Amino acid sequence: MKQKDFNIGTTKLKDRVILDKLNCSVVEPLHKDSVREAFEKKKMDKIKKAEEVEKHKAFGYCRVSTSMQVLDGSSLAAQEDKIEQYCKYKEYSLEKIFKDEGISGGTLKRPSLHEAINSLQKGNIFIVAELSRLSRSMQDAITLLKLIHEKGAKLISLSPDIDFTSSSGELMFNILVSFYQL
Repeated sequence: MKQKDFNIGTTKLKDRVILDKLNCSVVEPLHKDSVREAFEKKKMDKIKKAEEVEKHKAFGYCRVSTSMQVLDGSSLAAQEDKIEQYCKYKEYSLEKIFKDEGISGGTLKRPSLHEAINSLQKGNIFIVAELSRLSRSMQDAITLLKLIHEKGAKLISLSPDIDFTSSSGELMFNILVSFYQL
């Protein structure tokens, strides 16, 4: 069955149907070219919106203090792999993984940790493979979490998997860091 064109003023009925699908209103009489332009503009707007939605920028942090950690699965390479896999799964843009090797988690004198914190910006994600890799001191861990939040970034620990942006997540953070300090 062939579709008939019905004229309503100078605007054809099928043009109005197309514009309705595009959520456009008819302000003036339309021609084929103006319908095509409206369609192309709507299409370009969708493309621009999609491009504006950037991937979350993520920064990873790994730390080992002893050679024994390499044997128990906490090696830098193992931590890096966990962070990379997580970012791939979540479609985060992993900008850099910072590493401190042979430095205790009981001190804040860690050059790569400072560099990582200083790299954070609003909306970034700071990822550690294990919460114990961030700090072994309750006071230092709270200080680090506070610095991360002040930057407008979000902390993610892959093990245990806890959302540190909620009040219950902050409670769990404090409990776990207390155990890591022992």
